[in-house]
Amino acid sequence: MNTKEFESCYHKHFNFVYRLSFTYMKNQADAEDVTQETFLRLYHQRGGFESEEHVRRWLLRVAINLSKDQLKSHWKQRRQELDENMFETGSGRQNDQKEIWQEVAALPEKYRLVLYLYYYEGYSVREIGQMLRCSISAVKMRLKRGRKLLRLELEPGIEEWRSI
Repeated sequence: MNTKEFESCYHKHFNFVYRLSFTYMKNQADAEDVTQETFLRLYHQRGGFESEEHVRRWLLRVAINLSKDQLKSHWKQRRQELDENMFETGSGRQNDQKEIWQEVAALPEKYRLVLYLYYYEGYSVREIGQMLRCSISAVKMRLKRGRKLLRLELEPGIEEWRSI
């Protein structure tokens, strides 16, 4: 990959890779580290890519793997915090988004990732299944269970109401 192609790819996909990394790392500095390492690997990647979507999926896979590796490290296991700078304070809508993001970030990884890819990045269920190497029915089930967990957290008392 020549320098011009790399720069174009970097500007086109930086936000995607950063947001994806942030869903795992839950703080700005670590997400930036993962994003930087992902693009370093892209720069040194020798093989060509078939399409722009191929590049995007490659970046997704690398960012996920790097994030998981960092989370396994002893240092990272000892500290976990949500970076409050992801959403600016201000309007009620931004506060709602922040609250929703905090709840999504608190979900188990398999639910958090499919919800992020589906709602924040706009991927279809089929595309998510291909990227995560799982069946369409598994993606649908993770979306369903993730939504249910979010609903339970965001609407306190909903289970008591349904049981009446």
